[in-house]
Amino acid sequence: MIFKSKTIKPWLRRDYAKTIIHFIAHAMIIACIYLFAIFLNNGKMSGLTQFFANTETRMKFIYLMVSTLFLLSMLYLYLFFEYRDFLRENKNILL
Repeated sequence: MIFKSKTIKPWLRRDYAKTIIHFIAHAMIIACIYLFAIFLNNGKMSGLTQFFANTETRMKFIYLMVSTLFLLSMLYLYLFFEYRDFLRENKNILL
């Protein structure tokens, strides 16, 4: 035989929960990086509050977060349906 077929273990509830929690944690890390970039751009904490005081910039930030969550969820669904065993390893999710 050229290719050896592997038996794929069925997923347990903890496998589902673990991968979803890791993706949510990474989405929160990305949100913190966005906030830190805004803080660095404004230079001080009062600049951060002024940034969110403006309705237009607040909506831009919300749009950025929603689009990031959408892209992360599409990535998760793609990996889940195509490479399910790839998601079992924490280091692969971090990648």
